[in-house]
Amino acid sequence: TEVVHSGHSAAQITLRPKDRFEPASEDGAANERDELMEAPRYWSRSGRLYDYAFSLYLPKDFPIVEERLVIAQWKQLCEWASCHPDNPVLAIRYVAGILFVTRKNDAGQVTVYRSQGEMRGRWLDFRFVTRFSQSEDGIINGWMNGQQIVEYRGVTAYRAARGYPADGFFYFKMGLYRDLMKEPMTIYLDDFRKDQL
Repeated sequence: TEVVHSGHSAAQITLRPKDRFEPASEDGAANERDELMEAPRYWSRSGRLYDYAFSLYLPKDFPIVEERLVIAQWKQLCEWASCHPDNPVLAIRYVAGILFVTRKNDAGQVTVYRSQGEMRGRWLDFRFVTRFSQSEDGIINGWMNGQQIVEYRGVTAYRAARGYPADGFFYFKMGLYRDLMKEPMTIYLDDFRKDQL
């Protein structure tokens, strides 16, 4: 109740070393995470348009580190066997004091936004309008604090050759997902909303 964007309370997530630990694998280094994920009944379908809105707050003393840190991500569901890669198709990252938005598909990862200035100590209001698609009709439009930061048209999903179904699902998570570190981190989340357009 001390750090709130609107109403009377917000969600507080504190990640401590070895929380939700995953050992290193061929997909990457060992990691740890504490995240909130939307329930399966709310997952997005391929080819449909969705509007996400949410607010994130990084405290003024939030650690600035060079390690991988994801604070929000959209993942493509692997339904049958192993799918590769297993990285998010869209993610908000905070590394070395810079906030990034990255998009990834079969062609690789691209940074579509990079912040300027201090991101800590204030609420960051995000809105993303997405259509996840293996075809060229995909859409990612993103805003932060009312200013558009992302505008993309094209492929927004991994294709079937990577093991993903042609008409699949996508799910959203926010919180803290990072490489192994010794110090804890805390983030605040508020005002999540999702609508199908």
